Amino acid sequence: MPQCEMCGKRQEKLKKAIVEGTLLSVCDLCIEYGNAVVVEKPTIETKKIVQKEIEREEEKEIEVIIPGAGELIKKERERRKLKQEDLAKMLAEKTSTISAAEAGRANIPIQLARKFEQFFHIKLVTQGTQVEPPKKVKMTDPDLTIGDLIKYKGKKKG
Repeated sequence: MPQCEMCGKRQEKLKKAIVEGTLLSVCDLCIEYGNAVVVEKPTIETKKIVQKEIEREEEKEIEVIIPGAGELIKKERERRKLKQEDLAKMLAEKTSTISAAEAGRANIPIQLARKFEQFFHIKLVTQGTQVEPPKKVKMTDPDLTIGDLIKYKGKKKG
């Protein structure tokens, strides 16, 4: 038989109540010290609605940098006859950041891409879904599994 979480009295059926900010199972006498709460088990329809909301959240498009953005930035900079150092000063960025962005050695942050867009009047950011780049497999990786090798071999052929 369940026990009231306030007074300890054993009762066949307890009710849920919020007492001083805490959800408790209480008897009929103690329920007056809090606010009664009706707790319903989720129905199959409710579960389906929640699942659809989760799927919608996962499908939401985000801002992504277009492929080949580094080359486009380099072409625009060269077209305007600017050195990387000059462009870096104009955008208040490091020369190494400009160099890495142009060479594609680093992912261009959205804020930096926006600076390039505004400066060069080009489009670098678009709406899309984020795709994780394929994981590079190192043969010396201690967490390497046979499955990783099979996936790696399959990608290398295709």
